[in-house]
Amino acid sequence: MRPFLVVGAGAVGTYVGGSLALHGYPVVWMVRPHHRARLERRGFVLHLSYGDFHLPARPLVDTWDDALEAFGPLEGVILAVKGYHLDDLLPSFQAHRDRLPPILCLLNGVDAEDLLAQAVGWEKVVYGTLLTAVDREALGIIRVARFRGMGLEAGHPVSSSWMRYFEAARLGPRGYPHPQAMKWSKLLTNLIANSLSALLDWTPDQIYRHPGLCRIEMAQLREVLAVMRALHIPVVNLPKTPVRTLAWVVEHLPPTSACALLRPLVAKGRGAKMPSLHRDLHQGPGRTEARWYHGPVVRYGQRAGVPTPVHQTLLSLWEALEKGEMQPQTFRHHPEALMKHFAKIL
Repeated sequence: MRPFLVVGAGAVGTYVGGSLALHGYPVVWMVRPHHRARLERRGFVLHLSYGDFHLPARPLVDTWDDALEAFGPLEGVILAVKGYHLDDLLPSFQAHRDRLPPILCLLNGVDAEDLLAQAVGWEKVVYGTLLTAVDREALGIIRVARFRGMGLEAGHPVSSSWMRYFEAARLGPRGYPHPQAMKWSKLLTNLIANSLSALLDWTPDQIYRHPGLCRIEMAQLREVLAVMRALHIPVVNLPKTPVRTLAWVVEHLPPTSACALLRPLVAKGRGAKMPSLHRDLHQGPGRTEARWYHGPVVRYGQRAGVPTPVHQTLLSLWEALEKGEMQPQTFRHHPEALMKHFAKIL
């Protein structure tokens, strides 16, 4: 069998690539040059739901020429990086488009596939999403916090064979004939207690206990559902994730009642893990995935004539943070300061 090339050795790349390698599938990782030597020395450590495993981290590459020339034809590329790294990668994808195999896009949000298609063509883009919660404890060391599975576009020519490989690797794949519905439904779950938790440095449980923050939280989710409805994109359940029930609760119950019902589920789903934007803001490189979460809702809402003032406000706040016009301490543990920005729209 031809190898998969996994781009990225973070939590998702280590988990998906490591699971394939653990079950006998050839895998090559593309990593940053300064990570390569450390990974080659230590290898990968996977704490999975069915055991703990150590894998040698070879072969590793840090250039596209090495990846495309040293290992012969590739089965596929598994793109497993943060959304803000995609801009850096797109020129390389475009430069090598004629030599690239199909690319499984596991990035959050709903924009990455469109951007990839502009670089390499739609025939080489495969929609995907990971629902299993994975923590990266250190470079090359990951732990599965909650196994759920993954979603995969059902209609692509490679889908049926990749489904078999991922099933054998115990990744729990499920096929989706409407890939946009899969990605938008995942976006809805990504947004839960994400921005507010990061901005306030509060846990999701604290967010859902606060009546004022609860109104903001439910309003942003309702805006997503309104945009999806205008675009004729259905809400679909994801592996071990009842997104349709979530959508019904958000749309049909008063905000405080919805938060009271969802709070234990959110706490259970997150466990001790803080949401991704919190990690980006407080532990990351100064870039966040906020524009990948809020930007599409605003943009598609404008196209469809659907107002999205909550997402527009959140997007503006995150842009100010990333530009240094606002400091993370601005709202830390100060919900009243944050709620002032929403006073005129809620």
